[in-house]
Amino acid sequence: MKLTLGFSIIVLLLCFIGFLAGTNFRNLKSQFTAVENIVSYGLLAMKDVETNANKAYQETMTYILFDDTGAKDAALSYLTYLHNIEIRYFSTTSPSPEQLAADIVMATKIKDYNFAIESLIKQKDSGVSQIELVENNQTVAMPALIALQQEVTERKALYSEEITQAQTDFNNTYSSSLRSLIIGISVMVLFAMVGSIFITRSIVHPLHALHKGTEMIAQGNFAYKVGTEARDEIGQLSRAFDRMTNNLSTSMTSVERLNEEINERKRAEAASREAQELYDTLAKSSPSGVYIVQGGRFSFVNPQFQRVSGYSVDELLNMNPLEMVHPEDRERVRNHAIEMLKGNTLSPCEFRVITRDGGIRWGVETTTSIIFKGKRASLGNFIDITESKRDEIALKESEDKFSKAFRGSPAMISITTMKDGKFIEVNDSFARVTGYTREEVTSRRTNELGLWANAQDRDRMLKILKEKGAVNGEEFDFRIKSGEIRTWLFSAEKISIGSEPCLIVMAIDITDRKRMEQQLERHMEEVQAANEKLRELDKMKDSFLSTVSHELRTPLTSIKSFAEILLTYDEDKETQREFLNIINQESDRLTKLINDFLDLSKIEAGRMQWENKEQSMVPIVQNAINITQALAKEKNLTVEFNAPKNLPVVSCDRDRLVQVVTNLLSNSIKFTPAEGKITVGVKAVAANGSNGGSDTMVVSIADTGIGIAPENHALVFEKFKQVGDTLTDKPKGTGLGLPICKEIVEHYGGKIWVESELGKGSVFSFSLPIVPPAEVKAPLPEVKEKPVEVVQKGKLILVVDDEENIRHFLNHELTKKGYSVIVAANGKEALQMARERCPDLITLDIQMPDINGFDVTTLLKNDEETKDIPILILSVIEDKDKAYKLGANDCMTKPFDNEELVARINRLLIGTKKTVLVVDDDKSLVKSVKYHLEHRGYSTYVAYDGKQALEMVESHRPDCIVLDIIMPNMDGYEVIKTLKANPETANIRIVLVTGIEIDGGRVKALSVGATEYVPKSGDFNKLYEAIDNILVSKTAISR
Repeated sequence: MKLTLGFSIIVLLLCFIGFLAGTNFRNLKSQFTAVENIVSYGLLAMKDVETNANKAYQETMTYILFDDTGAKDAALSYLTYLHNIEIRYFSTTSPSPEQLAADIVMATKIKDYNFAIESLIKQKDSGVSQIELVENNQTVAMPALIALQQEVTERKALYSEEITQAQTDFNNTYSSSLRSLIIGISVMVLFAMVGSIFITRSIVHPLHALHKGTEMIAQGNFAYKVGTEARDEIGQLSRAFDRMTNNLSTSMTSVERLNEEINERKRAEAASREAQELYDTLAKSSPSGVYIVQGGRFSFVNPQFQRVSGYSVDELLNMNPLEMVHPEDRERVRNHAIEMLKGNTLSPCEFRVITRDGGIRWGVETTTSIIFKGKRASLGNFIDITESKRDEIALKESEDKFSKAFRGSPAMISITTMKDGKFIEVNDSFARVTGYTREEVTSRRTNELGLWANAQDRDRMLKILKEKGAVNGEEFDFRIKSGEIRTWLFSAEKISIGSEPCLIVMAIDITDRKRMEQQLERHMEEVQAANEKLRELDKMKDSFLSTVSHELRTPLTSIKSFAEILLTYDEDKETQREFLNIINQESDRLTKLINDFLDLSKIEAGRMQWENKEQSMVPIVQNAINITQALAKEKNLTVEFNAPKNLPVVSCDRDRLVQVVTNLLSNSIKFTPAEGKITVGVKAVAANGSNGGSDTMVVSIADTGIGIAPENHALVFEKFKQVGDTLTDKPKGTGLGLPICKEIVEHYGGKIWVESELGKGSVFSFSLPIVPPAEVKAPLPEVKEKPVEVVQKGKLILVVDDEENIRHFLNHELTKKGYSVIVAANGKEALQMARERCPDLITLDIQMPDINGFDVTTLLKNDEETKDIPILILSVIEDKDKAYKLGANDCMTKPFDNEELVARINRLLIGTKKTVLVVDDDKSLVKSVKYHLEHRGYSTYVAYDGKQALEMVESHRPDCIVLDIIMPNMDGYEVIKTLKANPETANIRIVLVTGIEIDGGRVKALSVGATEYVPKSGDFNKLYEAIDNILVSKTAISR
């Protein structure tokens, strides 16, 4: 009974201890679980608050920046969720007074943030500008968000402290309970050991098992089970012990789990610190620029970015990154940043930055959104690619240059495969020369196109390429698209395109050059022949100079000799007249020689002035016969002239044609013996050679002279060449007469030839084209020239010339005509006498010492006292245009005809002016022509269309009309038709001008009634010469 009682007491004590331990562990577990639940719930709530606040801010900014209403709705939903978190969390917890105060602060922060975000959205909805919204965000929303994030961070830290404190309390309680339990159990074990002598073996074993269980518990093995199945008190105790260890195991599992979470958090914090330290190390040692942008400003920059930008850390921090971006790239970089903030995955952004010293660096930026110091930020990585960019730009420029050189090269360039000659690329010159388009040759082989004229040439080219490594300047024949064979200068180099061996070929088409070389060879042969001819001409020149010397000295000797006789001896009047006649004849001969030289010089220099007027050949030939009649009489020669009536006319210069016939007659007279006969004939010859036709006019001069050998027929028309030109048989003359005749005749579209044999006389003939009858104008009434009369005797004339003989001659001639004459030997005297005496007219030489005639004219015309004095230029210089431009009223070339000189002086002193009407719709042109005509002494009127022209003609009756063809209201042809229909205006001279090319323009103009036709070529000197020729007669000129 005592044993039972003892056991009962032991069991009761163990049960009591087990009950206390279990109760203690349950209370501990309940408290820890409550704390854990509160902390876990709080952490989850803080995480939700932080996440939804950030998302609400991000969506609100998207709505503000991009007007995305979907973002607005999302932001409002996040705000609603924040509000619900506040209600749900703070209404379900039972905090302490301190906790309650912290909860109130958190609720206030959430409400403030919700209010700030909702205010931004409402401002956006009410139309507030984006700039103001961004500013409000910086001053209201961003601070609210930061405050909320700080509060969340603090609450997280508070929860961490609570869980740590709970864990500490649990460990302390657990250790204390464990010690109490062990002590209690130990006491019970001791008690049991004392009473073991009273306990039977039946209870020892369970007790041992129970003892072992306590040891296992002491070792922390709460999974151990005593496992006694006895139904007595010991069995009940063992089962109670097992339940106790099971409860302890459960409690310890929760504690271990909590410890594991705490340890995991500590490891995470340590890893975070290590990661931050590693990041700082990597950022500082990174070869690329690393920076953090937060709130639109730099918050962190590494040393490499400082080196790239040139700014210091202090300058970079709080700088807006966009300030460094090149203006041309700034918008693109800004858009890239916005897309990154929206969470879009973007490729690296390439742009330029402006460094502190104003330089430009290229870089590639990659950005990532991060949380930095509890705030949203952008992590940027900037790699400096300036050098590679420069290389890229240089490479592109090089490629562009190569492409331009390839495309624009004047040489043909092509790229073909080595294996089969397949074209890969050709340039424009290749296409132009061959005639193929690039599309036609690309991917085709040369043998398909048949380019190689000789197939073996390509094999030869490849052989050269193999032996020498390149082909340089080889000539090959190629067949182009048209089938023509062309020769190319061919060069080739090996290149590789990928793994394909290729050829780049440059070729130049030298076909024309080859032909030119061949022509050059022929030309060289011709040059050699020409050199021989030049040597012959050199001999001819020597002969010519000898002839010229002889021909000039002969008349000069006669003139000088007879002049000395007259000056030395007092001969009778008859002898004086005879000698003076000889002097006069020799002077004429000398003048003719000089004129021949001048004519040939003008013809060869292209300065000969040619007229084109319809002329009848009979008066021209008759005039030449009259001129040479005295020479024929000296040799008692008979001159016959045969010409049919009603011969057609030719278009030519009358004086030049008289010169031709006179030369031919003079030659016949020279080489025909005395008592001989000369026959002159004129006839119209048809193209088939029959007489009486109307294609050409033929003039022939036949003589009974010494004749010319057939081999010398062509020789007589060559310059400086005379038949019989030897020391013993040297004819008179310079040998220029017939060459000049040839030049004149050929200028007018004719030809000249000779038919002769030695001893049988000669027939010199020339032909000229006949003007078709449809183009011949009605003949003008013949105006008989009146003898020159001095109309105003006593007028004062100032003669200016540095040659005393000229001054004496002019003084004598003009005094005889009744004028008063004063003379000046140079320009300075002329200016002085013109101002002092104010003469009525001045004759002025050009070539004078001190001041030349051009300068004297300029000074006189710029002086108010002398500007109106007429000036007549008398000079060997033929620059009439310059004289007229400077203000001269007329020009004559020395030597001059005395009667013509007096006539021109009379005309200038009379002061009458010819009138010219200028008609053209081009007002600028009319103004220019009017200016030049008035400067040349004409009275000028203007009209700008055909109707105005007819009105001006009716009121002014001009002497000449300058008429354009194409005009408004009425064209030139209608004006001519109207004028010709009126007898009072039918004889007005008309110069037709036009700016368009008209086939047979002159012929057509003459056929409708115009006097002359001048194209608008830009040089109106021809127009002014035409007007002078029309309005100036041989004996009178109006300037």
